[in-house]
Amino acid sequence: REALPSPLVVEVRDQYGGAVGGVPVAFAVSAGDGVLSDTTATTNVYGRAESTLTLGPSPGINTVDVSVEGLTETATFNAVAKLLEFDLSLPAGISLIHIPLKVRTIKGVAGTIESIADLYDALGGADAVSFLSTYDPATQDWFSYFGVSDKGTSVDRGLTDDIGILASMTVPVTIRLGGDALGTNRSSIIALNQGLNLVGLPLRDSRITRVSDLFALEGIMDNVSVIVVSDNGEFKWVGRAGDPGDIEIIGGQSFILAAQQARTVTISGDAWDNAFGGTMAASPMMVKGIQPTEIAPVLALSGSIVDGVKGINSARLRVTVKNLSTGSTVTTGVKDTGSTSSQFGYRLTVVDIENGRAAAMGDTLEISVTSQETPIGVEPLRYTITAEDVRRSRVELPLLSLREIPTETELLRNYPNPFNPETWIPYRLAEDAFVTLTIYDSSGQVILTLDVGYQTAAAYENRSKAAYWDGRNDLGESVASGVYFYTLTAGDYSATRKMLILK
Repeated sequence: REALPSPLVVEVRDQYGGAVGGVPVAFAVSAGDGVLSDTTATTNVYGRAESTLTLGPSPGINTVDVSVEGLTETATFNAVAKLLEFDLSLPAGISLIHIPLKVRTIKGVAGTIESIADLYDALGGADAVSFLSTYDPATQDWFSYFGVSDKGTSVDRGLTDDIGILASMTVPVTIRLGGDALGTNRSSIIALNQGLNLVGLPLRDSRITRVSDLFALEGIMDNVSVIVVSDNGEFKWVGRAGDPGDIEIIGGQSFILAAQQARTVTISGDAWDNAFGGTMAASPMMVKGIQPTEIAPVLALSGSIVDGVKGINSARLRVTVKNLSTGSTVTTGVKDTGSTSSQFGYRLTVVDIENGRAAAMGDTLEISVTSQETPIGVEPLRYTITAEDVRRSRVELPLLSLREIPTETELLRNYPNPFNPETWIPYRLAEDAFVTLTIYDSSGQVILTLDVGYQTAAAYENRSKAAYWDGRNDLGESVASGVYFYTLTAGDYSATRKMLILK
C-alpha cells in the first residue's frame, strides 16, 4: 500500500474567520469493502490539522471522510495504489520456496494466493506442477497437494507469513506477484515448533544476508543447530558460516530447521520487492532444482482403499508404507474421502533430508492398512519403484481392499445341502493359516483331500472364496448318494460337519 502523496490538511475557523485550535479531526479512507485506514489529529494554533492516509490495495475510487466536531465533509478522488512486485522463479525439479508478499495481483491480474490450491493454480496447475508439499510440525506429517481434486481437503493448507513449501515442478515457471508486505508495520514472525519446521523469511531483514546469519536471531540461536536449503540441485546443510549451503538469501526461499524447543522469531524490515530495485530473485535458468534420476530424496504417494467391510470408520485407519529395500517405515492416517462412499483416499510423503534417499529405482514398497477398532484384513500391496516414479518423485498406487477379520475361526454349513453334484464349503479364519479340507465317506474312509493353501485371516463364505467340491473322489470318479463328512484344518483348529448327496 502507499500513502497519499502529500498530507491531507483541514483548516477549522470560526464564523468570523479566525483560526480555532484544539479541535479533534477524524480522517478515514474507505472503498467499497469498508474502511482501509483511519487516523485522528488535533488542530494547532493556526487551526490546521493534517494526516497522511494509506490507499487501498488496488486502483479505483477511494473516498476520504473528514469529521470535525460531528460535522462531516466528504471528498472523493481517484487514486492508484502502488503495489510491491516480486518475480517468483521456480526451477524444474524439487525446491524449497516461500511466498514473499501478501498477494493482490498475479501476472498483472487481480488475484490472491491464500492457500496451496491458489498457488497450484497460479503456477500453471497440472501443466507445470507435479505436487506441492507443506509440513505440519504438530502432527509431524508432510501434506502433498496433487491437483484440483485436493482443493478444500486437509492437504490444501492456508498460507501464513512464514510457511515454507516444497515444490516439485515439471517445467520452470516465473510469475510476477503484486501485493503488500507480509506482517504489520515492517514486522512479522517465524513460529518454530519443537522438531522439524519448514519456514520462509517474511521480510528482508537487514541483519540477514546469508543463511548462516539466521543463527544469530533470538529464537534460533542455541535452539537450531542446522539449517537445510535447496541449492544447485541438492539439499545442503548449514551449521556455520562458510558451509556449502551458506548461500545468499534472495527472497522466495524456504528452509528446513530442526528446533529443540518451540520459539517465536521476530523478523523486521522491508518487503521482498525485486521488481522495483530490491534484491533480485534468480531467473529459472539460473536456479537448478533437485532432479532425481535413480534416487529420489522426496517421494509423494497417493492411493485409495476400497471398503469391503462396509461402514468402517475411516478416521481409525492407518496406512503403513515400508521400503523393503531400506527397512524404513512411514505411517499415516486416512485423511480424505475417495471418489465414492466406499473408498477412502490417503496421502503420504517421504522426505529424506539426511541421506537424500526416500526411494530408489527398483526399491520395493509394501503398503498395508490397520484399524484401531474394527478387526480388518488387507492383502499387503507390493509396488516396485520405476524410473518414471523417481523422475516425478511421485507414485499413484493401486487400490487396496479391506475385509473384516472374523473374531474366531469357524467351519460353516456347506451349500446347497443336500446337493447334486457340486457344493461350496464356507469357513472363517481369525488368523492366517495353511488350510486343508478332507472329505470322508460314511465309513470314515478318506475319499478326497483339498489342499487349499496358505490363507490370510478373512471370511471365505461366498462362492468366489469358499472351498468347492464337485462330488468326485481323488480318482476323478463321481461318488454315490449318501452321507459324507468334511473336516477343516487351519493351524491348530479342526472341525467336522456332515453333508448329503442326493441323486
